[in-house]
Amino acid sequence: MSTLAERVRFTVKRLRLRGTFHDLIGWSLTYVQSSTGHRFTATLTPRGRGSTIEDWNYLGHVAAAIGAPGPDKFTPPSILSDPNGTHVWEWEE
Repeated sequence: MSTLAERVRFTVKRLRLRGTFHDLIGWSLTYVQSSTGHRFTATLTPRGRGSTIEDWNYLGHVAAAIGAPGPDKFTPPSILSDPNGTHVWEWEE
């Protein structure tokens, strides 16, 4: 079993190379970097499942490693209103 840090490193590497990463049980993630900024999205998979504190901890670590604004600056409102929705971060360098 890999550690959280190893799992985050693997996920971020895959996101930067391919732009998408689908965890078998966890998250469907996308990351796009363009000349106008960055976009990172996350959706729980399979859709409709309950989440755990570990799910949110992992997502927070991946978002931080990608460079998304931290919770002190921005938290997608969907995290509180619709945990099973698609959560979107958009930011500029």
